[in-house]
Amino acid sequence: HPADPTARGCSRKGDRVWALFEPVDGQEWWGGTVVAADVDARGDGDLDVVFDDGARQVTRAEDCYRRCAPRVLQSLRVDRPNPKARRQLQKLRVVAKENRDVAPPPSAPPPPP
Repeated sequence: HPADPTARGCSRKGDRVWALFEPVDGQEWWGGTVVAADVDARGDGDLDVVFDDGARQVTRAEDCYRRCAPRVLQSLRVDRPNPKARRQLQKLRVVAKENRDVAPPPSAPPPPP
């Protein structure tokens, strides 16, 4: 899905993804690291993600994004795994890969296919 901005197809351990949440401490966008994936050939499915605040959550690939806008990245107080998240990743033997593929995320999640 080269033109698809969602995290469909992100199935490698360590892939970085971004998700939009209700604001927590003034931050809406949160980065996370994929620790496991259950996706089909189309890239649809579930991602097990350790978010940068240390919260671990299984989320749908289409609810996450592979990229985050530079202006959003610059505004984040937490823009990489914090100590709690790093401990979880280390325990799971997952290394977060830096995502250099940066582009603006959509203003709203795309409609379902």
